[in-house]
Amino acid sequence: MREINIEVVSKPHLASDSCVADLFKMLAYLNVCCAFSSDCALLSNAMIAGLLSPMLSNSPMHLALGAAAFTVVAYAMWRWYLSHCDRLPHS
Repeated sequence: MREINIEVVSKPHLASDSCVADLFKMLAYLNVCCAFSSDCALLSNAMIAGLLSPMLSNSPMHLALGAAAFTVVAYAMWRWYLSHCDRLPHS
């Protein structure tokens, strides 16, 4: 099975063999990735809204500590990503 170059989807002129069928395969792959990403986001948001928010809503201090904890975890995950990646994501 041939590897799919994701960069070719945004820059089709870089493809050596820019066949329509290959582009459809790449778009199908990106569609699956997008669906998985949205499912993960939906699940995490449901857990935050259904579990964490009711547990932390006793006082504003608990909510602030919960938000601070999420910020620290997000920063740690970003630092982990940077340490395992050769380059920054392009925008």
